[in-house]
Order: sequence, then C-alpha cells, then structure tokens
Amino acid sequence: MNTNKKKVKGGAEKLRLKRNAELKASASHPNQKKLCFVSKSITSTTSLNLIVDKVNSSKCFSILADETTDVATKEQLSISVRYVDNDDILHEDFLQFFEINSLTGSSLASSILDGLNACGIDCEHLYGQGYDGASNMAGKFNGVQAVIRDSYPKALYIHCSAHSFNLAVCTSSDIKSVRNCLGIVERLYKYESLNDFVELLPFVIKTLENISSTWGVPSSVDAEVLLKSALDSEFLISLYVTKIFFAFGLPVCKQLQKERIDLKHTINIIKTLLQSLKEIRENAEKEFQILFEKVKNLADVIGTEISKKRTAGKQINRANPQVSSVEEYYRVTVFVPFIDNFICQLTSRFLNHKNVFEGFECLFSSSFTDEERLAFEKLVEFYIQPVEKDNSFVELKIWKVKISNGDVNTKTGLEALMNCSKTDFPNIHFLIKIFCTLPVSTATPERSFSTLKRLKSYLRSTMNEDRLIGLALMSIHRDIPINVDAIIDEMALTPRKLDFVL
Repeated sequence: MNTNKKKVKGGAEKLRLKRNAELKASASHPNQKKLCFVSKSITSTTSLNLIVDKVNSSKCFSILADETTDVATKEQLSISVRYVDNDDILHEDFLQFFEINSLTGSSLASSILDGLNACGIDCEHLYGQGYDGASNMAGKFNGVQAVIRDSYPKALYIHCSAHSFNLAVCTSSDIKSVRNCLGIVERLYKYESLNDFVELLPFVIKTLENISSTWGVPSSVDAEVLLKSALDSEFLISLYVTKIFFAFGLPVCKQLQKERIDLKHTINIIKTLLQSLKEIRENAEKEFQILFEKVKNLADVIGTEISKKRTAGKQINRANPQVSSVEEYYRVTVFVPFIDNFICQLTSRFLNHKNVFEGFECLFSSSFTDEERLAFEKLVEFYIQPVEKDNSFVELKIWKVKISNGDVNTKTGLEALMNCSKTDFPNIHFLIKIFCTLPVSTATPERSFSTLKRLKSYLRSTMNEDRLIGLALMSIHRDIPINVDAIIDEMALTPRKLDFVL
C-alpha cells in the first residue's frame, strides 16, 4: 500500500517538474527579451510619431533642452518640444535622450538640430528656444541659442524663468548675515522648508545642549559651536527674514514650473510679487516691528535675549550703523538690505522676459497708440513670412474693438488664443500662437531626468541608448495606449518551436 502511494507521489512530482520545464521554455529569457524589445519599439515609435505629427501640423514650436550626467558618467541631452495643437491646446512633450560627447555651444546646437531632424520635425517652424543660463547655452556669440539663431533667426531665446527666479533668490541671499544663517541651518537640519526648522528650533537647541554636555570630543565641541551660533541674535533675525520672503517665493516657483503657462502670465506673476515686496519696503518699519515681536517670543522660548552688536568707532568687517534701538539696528542691517536686493534682482533677472513680451503686448490691449502701432509693425516685419502685413493691420483693429467691448478675455495668452477665431483672425491667431509657444521654463526636460534616474540605475548602467530612449518614451508617455495587436503581429513574424497550452 505504501509502495503504491510512493509511486503515485513520484509520478505526480515528475509531471509537475515536466510542466514547469515547459512553462520555463515558453517564457525563456530570449523570448522575454524579444517581447520587451518589440513592445518598446512599437510603443515608442507610435508615441514619437504621434508627437511629431502634431508638431509639424502646428507649424509653430519651441525647443526645450537640458543636459545631465547619467549613472554611467555619460552626458545625456534631453530634448522636449512646446507647441499648440490644432485644437489650441498647449503641450510640452518629451522627445528623446541623446548621448553627447562635447559640451561646447556649437556641438550642443548640432546635436539638438540633428536630433530634431532625426525625429522628423521640420525646423523651419522653430520659433523659440528655452535653456538655462549656462554660458554654453545662453552665450551671445558661441552659445547654443546664438548658433541656432544663425540658421533660424526667428527662434527667440528665453532664459528659463524658474532658473531666473532661483538665481534672484540665491543672489539676494548673499548678504553676510543671511548667508551665514542659511549655512548654519544647513548644518543643523536637513530641512525641506524654513517653517519646519523654525518650529523645531527649541528642540534642536535642547539636543545641542545635551550633546555638548554629555558627548565626547569632537561631537561636543561641534555642538557647542553650533549652539552659540543658533542662539545669536543676528541668526534669529535673519532666520525669520528669510522665512518670510521665501514664503513669498514658494507659490511663484510652483507656478513657473507649470506646463500651461505663457509669458504674459509669467510677467504678471512677477509684477504681483514685486508690488507686494515694494509695499513691504514702503512700510518697512511697521512690517519689521511685527517680525521683531515674533523673534522676541522665540528668544524667550529658547532662553536667550535679542541684543545688537557693539557699535564701534571704526568697523569694516560688519554693519556698524549709529542707531538707538536693537529693533532699528536689525531693520537697517538685515531686513532692508535683503528686501532691496531681492527687488533689484527680480527686476534685472526678468528684464529679458519683459523685453520679449513688449513686442507682443499690442495684441492684448484695447488701445492703439502710435507706440503700439510701431511695435506691431516691427512684430509683423519680424514674422513677415507666415504673417500677411496688410491684412494683419485690419485684423488688429477689429480685434481691439472686440477687446474694448469685452467680447474676448486677454488676461493670459492662452485665454486670448482660445477666444481668437482662426477663421476670422488668421494672422492675429498665428501671432498669439507664436507667443504662447515661446518657452517659459525648462521644467519638462528636467522632469525627464527623474525617469532617466529610475531607468538607468546602478544595476542597469550598461543599457544601450536605443533601449533607454524606448523605455523612457514608454514611461513618460504612458497615457498613449499600447497597440497589442501590432505587438502580436510583430512577434508572429519570427518562427518559434513552442508548444503553447490554450
């Protein structure tokens, strides 16, 4: 009886092993690799062709480009396109990664143009360029934008507004007290926001006191130095000043990184921010008084007192104003210099954006002054090839009547484009379309770097470029459906000796 059971058990085990072997054979590594390759090829080609067809039919697009180094220490150039489709919907779509061997302006420009041509995009419709402010990208003579404009003069270069805003914040923080404050905060706490650090500061102080009194060298020495720095009055004032002004910048930074934003909206955002900062500057005494009270309350909690630096007869290494109170001392040495520097940097960093917008501003106002007429003449002359000069002036007059009557909304470029009939105002519609196509930021290429980091990891550092591009297109354009029938048809072309069980 036991012998029969063993035979049955042994036979079942052999059958199970045979079945597993058949399944492994049908899903072996070469077949999986082939399936992955075919799926990647068809899906990536479909998504890329779909984007290229939309760009070419739009007859107006801008390029967005940025480069980074992958895990295999290879330079990867990410190229995206910004365009308005036939339904007047704005898009920013990733195209491809391109491996580059040189970072000079001429080499990068050649890589960008060759990449666009390889994808099948007609560069004659190139009207804008968006890069960061690096010299090899933004250089006036040998930068990428200059080299491309030599071949395509209508391709205006616009510095990434998100980078411009970041540079304005960083440069305005070069004031000694603010710079030292941020350096101390970075050593004390790997923060995501200054608000978190301010809330946790009492606990940070207690921790430093505990480490300095109970731990050994060198931790106790470092903790003692940081503790004295954190209890310093200038540090606390600078901390609250940067916290307040960084709070102004956070929503602006988020808006500038959106895909559906145009240059007019960007200028309005910066104008609103500058207006708010100038109002604070005009009421600096009242505003700082409120801030100073908050700092005093924090000082009471952590067990310190707000005091000013000693006033010396001669001092060149720090601020040394002749003031009567502690509040006035820090208002003059920290608060006012920081806000003045911030306003100055914002004004200068976005001067280029404002100059580009002034050429199109006549399309969004109801008036038609001599200055606007002259500006519109220059605009039409610049885009004379796709725009008809005589008809455009007639269209502009009718368009301004509709604006003055309140029939159309021109608050942003995208809203104006939706309200401008392509049939009734073909020339005005195309000019507004060009304006909406002009780049605002390079957030889309930078987002593709996150995909690059996930795909080409340390364990997949030898991935070839074709596989990387295909997987990146599948990941980024996952909203484009996969054609399963096309994949099956492609797989069926290769003969296989497999027993499929249905």
